[in-house]
Amino acid sequence: MRISRFSFLLTLVIMACDTNVDFDGVEYPIEPVVYAHLNADSTVEARISHSAPVRGEFSSDRTIDDARVVLIENGEDSTLLELTSEGQYKANYIPNMASQYSLWVETSYGNMLSTSVKIPSKPKVGSSYLEPYQKGYFNYTDLLRSAWKVEGALPQFLSLQVGYNEANRFQPIMITSVEEAVISACGGGSASNRANLYNVVDFKDECLESDSLKIAVAFNREVLPEANRRLIVKFAATSQEYHDFEANLIDYRALDLFFEEPLPPYSNFDFGYGYFAGFNELEVILNL
Repeated sequence: MRISRFSFLLTLVIMACDTNVDFDGVEYPIEPVVYAHLNADSTVEARISHSAPVRGEFSSDRTIDDARVVLIENGEDSTLLELTSEGQYKANYIPNMASQYSLWVETSYGNMLSTSVKIPSKPKVGSSYLEPYQKGYFNYTDLLRSAWKVEGALPQFLSLQVGYNEANRFQPIMITSVEEAVISACGGGSASNRANLYNVVDFKDECLESDSLKIAVAFNREVLPEANRRLIVKFAATSQEYHDFEANLIDYRALDLFFEEPLPPYSNFDFGYGYFAGFNELEVILNL
């Protein structure tokens, strides 16, 4: 077999350009990670693990099962959370909406103390119904409309999530806010965000200057299992900490992040990662 002179020269050039490049990436120490909610209708729970190394072998089993977790009420009273399963800690205690809470976590990686958190007032939904919807190239087949009110003091942030139950677990489905239909009862202007990575729509700004607002979100009912035609709508009043965590979620699948400086995730602990936040949730079930 004859090899052309051009192919031979090209092979020599490629071999000569073989260069090893040393890459010194940023090293982050392994630190504890805590996710904990305060809900007026539920006992206190916390999920505790540790962060993954930047380089080296990756393991999905990163739970911490020997932590000491203490709920502090108004700077004095303490409730100990017990380990119930891998990385899951619970206390048979329902928090008081009038109190301020913080969370203290002791681990072999270091100790963590959260900022003070309070549970917001429960939202109230006056009416919810579905209607057909089709716009442009979107494949959304239904429009959910709801009149949403808040009892008591107005929370700083409201959020909405749509999904269904499968094997006793809530499964969120993709939704989009319909901008012209998200109307503030006070100002008549749109004030919503697109659904984030976890399919949660946050409402804020001028919408929260009033005690009520009308909302409309679109979704595709075809994603629901045929045997489960019950739509679950979760309305939630959330604390500042929960909103800041949601707002700082990053889609790590985005390729352009490769060229950006690494940013630490949001945390309201003085060490480690995670969040301790309050929310007050109301579920509405619609039969399809």
